[in-house]
Amino acid sequence: MKRYFTIGMAGHIDHGKTTLTKALTNVDTDRLKEEKERQISIELGFAPLHEDEEIQISVVDVPGHERFIRQMIAGVAGIDLVVLAVAADEGVMPQTREHLEILDFLGIRNGIVAITKIDRVDEEFADLVKEEILEELKGTVFEDVPFILTDSLSGKGIEELKHLIIHTLKDQDTRDAKGAFRLPIDQVFIVKGQGTVVRGTVYEGKIEEGQLLKIMPNGIETRARQLQVHHQPAKAAFAGQRAAINLSGVSKEDIERGEVLVSSEHFSVTKTIDVAVRIVGDLQHNIKQRMPIKCHIGTAEVMGRIVFFDRNELSNAEGEILCQLRLDEEIVAKRGDRFILRRPSPQETLGGGWVIDPNGEKYRFGQKTIEDLSRKKKEHRKIA
Repeated sequence: MKRYFTIGMAGHIDHGKTTLTKALTNVDTDRLKEEKERQISIELGFAPLHEDEEIQISVVDVPGHERFIRQMIAGVAGIDLVVLAVAADEGVMPQTREHLEILDFLGIRNGIVAITKIDRVDEEFADLVKEEILEELKGTVFEDVPFILTDSLSGKGIEELKHLIIHTLKDQDTRDAKGAFRLPIDQVFIVKGQGTVVRGTVYEGKIEEGQLLKIMPNGIETRARQLQVHHQPAKAAFAGQRAAINLSGVSKEDIERGEVLVSSEHFSVTKTIDVAVRIVGDLQHNIKQRMPIKCHIGTAEVMGRIVFFDRNELSNAEGEILCQLRLDEEIVAKRGDRFILRRPSPQETLGGGWVIDPNGEKYRFGQKTIEDLSRKKKEHRKIA
């Protein structure tokens, strides 16, 4: 069977992600007037990278500015490989570090470092930048990823990078196309004469033209009137593909980014999730019991509170902490789903983790609850 992948372009603002995407795909993913005027990416951008008889690869270009971190998380949550862009004339910057942390927490394991704008520096300076990046990656899941020196204007390293992406993904497992269809929605818009269209990455399963669907968590019933993959009509879309779906019987006002398009009732709609959380290494402020948090899961961003069962405060910690998130709004989740936690104010990434049980209950404070959660965690590891 043909295999489908989506890769992400991540990195600090103005480190050349969009220009690199254009050099690889010949598509300018900055389509908004404001993006053109300000020369920064605000929304997610998409482009086809490669297709042959065996494989199809799409690119999602995410914003690098800290103000648009929600869009960045929504974009990379569904990727299979990341290209981390680091500008040769600036090196590692704050959003380089934050993007690396987010990618790690989301379980992205395959990566390539593209040192961009290489024609702006001499060879000696480029070596210093590479050493700085290697030091930053030390001890992370990206410690041994390959490096490519690129310049999008001269074309240096572009074909080498494209070849490496294709070669890496041909050795990588695909997402599950046999299970129930699920697509977290990251864009909603109107097409004149067609109606409401949603766009996103197919997380699992497949969708066919004419298929009955539900928009969760509200349970709105709809039908896939038409499908497109990279602006081309398609009869079906599979796990790993970017897809645009023309929905019947719903208006744009009925749908929001963060909601989920599904074909099955077996996905949990929940406000209470049992989780395993890891914390960033340089936490600026301690995390206190029942403190307000922002949870980013799929393409959703939901306020809530974090509840501990074996402590009242968390400072820098190693390993996974078993706890619970009590959210203000319903989300769609299943066991094993990844998420990011951020502090609402002052804004910072706190950590991330995975869902042990999407249907959490109210538990007593104490060691027995931690033992019960640990048992649930082990059960998931056996299934995985």
